[in-house]
Amino acid sequence: MEFFINSQKFDITLDGTETLQIIFDNLDKWCQDNDLVINSITINEQHLFYSINDKEADIFKNKDDIKRVDIEAISYFEYAYNSFIGIIDYVRRISLAEVTDSMNISDIIEGTNLIIDSIPRTTFLLGTALEKHDIMSDIKVLEARVERLKELDNTIEGSNFFRTDIQPFLKDTFLKTLLILLDDVEINLLISLSNNILETNALYRIGILKSFIEPLLNSIDDIVSCIQTGDDKSGFLKIEKFSKSIEILCTIISKSLNVYDLDFNDINYNEVGFLIFIDELNSNMNNIIEAFQNNDYVSVADILEYEVKDKISLLGDYIVIIERDIGLKIVSP
Repeated sequence: MEFFINSQKFDITLDGTETLQIIFDNLDKWCQDNDLVINSITINEQHLFYSINDKEADIFKNKDDIKRVDIEAISYFEYAYNSFIGIIDYVRRISLAEVTDSMNISDIIEGTNLIIDSIPRTTFLLGTALEKHDIMSDIKVLEARVERLKELDNTIEGSNFFRTDIQPFLKDTFLKTLLILLDDVEINLLISLSNNILETNALYRIGILKSFIEPLLNSIDDIVSCIQTGDDKSGFLKIEKFSKSIEILCTIISKSLNVYDLDFNDINYNEVGFLIFIDELNSNMNNIIEAFQNNDYVSVADILEYEVKDKISLLGDYIVIIERDIGLKIVSP
């Protein structure tokens, strides 16, 4: 029986007396001791579980039937991050939902109260201060409106109140505050991923970086939009966050390569070495800062849209190659 946690082989000694449940309990304890949460378990590359309990374990009457166990585990920080993304998605959906006179107000109330209760706990786990963006005042406003909605319940008046009072507040105020908080959350997540990179987690952390490419591309669109609409202050703040994200992301890559004695010059995509690529990206970012200092906002937008955006897409391609090379290093030490 072979065990893999986040694609890396996990050495475990069995004396043959352990039950399947005991084996998985020990694996779960190891993950908890390493600040990880089991996200999914795949047995024999075909049976997928999200937890192992006695009922699910009964599928395998004989431990010898299990040849391979693949466990996907995520950090507590990433678990909280996924929860926060879920909160944003829910708020966005109900803020844009089509309202009818027969809609179930009770479901809306239950879902919104769950969101209200979850935000302080989730942001605390993510190391983000609610006071920084004064979201607590927005939460209080939302609580008051939900209480009013509860009084109206499943009535035409309730549907109208949700449509005319709650939805605009969610879309125009609450969602915007959550998205500002998300900027802090993503930086904190990257900082968390950059700490304590070891052979047991380097491959997993490199794999996570791929999920940051799309948000970085979206950030470029947001910055360009701010500049084009004359909101230079917001644009500059977003560029600071964008630049910091790239810096930390490159730190994670560098540390992961060092763990496996891989050199930047050994990473190539379309015959361009990764070190050359990083130097070009840094040059682009320096040009952006210089243009901003000269109040040349047209150049800032042009560099971002026509040079940096392509490079961020290419960064995703380099990450895939780095992930592959680390994987080869693991199987062929």
